[in-house]
Amino acid sequence: MTVPTFDPTDIRKCAGGSPTWRPSFPVGLVALSTLLLVTPAAAQVRYTLAPSAEYTWWDKGLFLEDREMYGGRFGADFGRLVGLSAYYHKATDLAVFRSQSGLLDASSAPFADLTTDLTTFGANLMFKLGIGRVVPFALAGAGVMQFEPSGRPQMELINYRYGGGIQYDVSQNIRAQAYVADSRVRLDPEAFTDLDPLPGRPTRRSSWTAGASLGFALGGSRPGHPSPGGPLNRSWAAWTGMTRP
Repeated sequence: MTVPTFDPTDIRKCAGGSPTWRPSFPVGLVALSTLLLVTPAAAQVRYTLAPSAEYTWWDKGLFLEDREMYGGRFGADFGRLVGLSAYYHKATDLAVFRSQSGLLDASSAPFADLTTDLTTFGANLMFKLGIGRVVPFALAGAGVMQFEPSGRPQMELINYRYGGGIQYDVSQNIRAQAYVADSRVRLDPEAFTDLDPLPGRPTRRSSWTAGASLGFALGGSRPGHPSPGGPLNRSWAAWTGMTRP
């Protein structure tokens, strides 16, 4: 999968984005993630792979269909209190209710409804608010929303999210998570038409996303319980709770 590049001056591509847009939060997230990976705590990283699903209640001003998305997550725990999770989700044929937006085409008729495919990918930082089998956590993240409307150009938008949830360790190697996040993006309903956005109208939209995942350990040490020996021993210990001779 090729990660799209962004030109801050390309307003059409960002569908209403500001010409002074600065990717400070995504850059900061990448920098912090890199720092975590190169610190000594990385020796106790535990990795998980999780099928996951999300459901989004879109901002009413976007006239998008509230829908579920399916995909997966790849996570890493850096000790007991900090985690990083990369995500990828996709929905097809998401309805865009242009006829309900009040926007009119060149013939003064309402625009017809259309559908769009939507792909989201990015990363969340998790800050666990305790230690135990059941732990609440706060999250903050950034990523990309990629809209592919039928018969229209593709749009790629920066997406920010923050929220919280609950983590439950079903066993040493299986972990369930559920969360709710405020998902924000700069987008106008005009982006799905040939019209220009109305001047002076706020373009930052706030939608709510709920998600759940079931993760399986891929190896590494249990946070706070480093396994002796090399990577093979640590992987074996993560799965079996025992150390190879």
